[in-house]
Amino acid sequence: MNFKIDHQKMQVLQNILKCPHCNISWDGGEIYKHFEHLREIGDEYYRDKTDEELVETADNYGWSKTNPIHFRKNIIGIEIQGEYDGILYWECSSCKSRWHRFTGQKIK
Repeated sequence: MNFKIDHQKMQVLQNILKCPHCNISWDGGEIYKHFEHLREIGDEYYRDKTDEELVETADNYGWSKTNPIHFRKNIIGIEIQGEYDGILYWECSSCKSRWHRFTGQKIK
């Protein structure tokens, strides 16, 4: 597999919260706040969790107090078996535009 990783473009794609083509929101909300909301509404699994347990749960998704990342929505990770073991392309579920995960190059 030969492709040049463009770290600057890759970082931009990871930090944008909407599709650069059709502008649909990709922001699914802050991860910790999602679990906090589940506790507040009395979700069966989360209603008795402590703040520390919610932090630990959010941490499992890459969230931290110093890096409060968000869940994504309306975006699909595409894996190509035999080409790369993991997500290689991102696709907007609204307009079907695709970007290479590492180069940031628009595919279609």
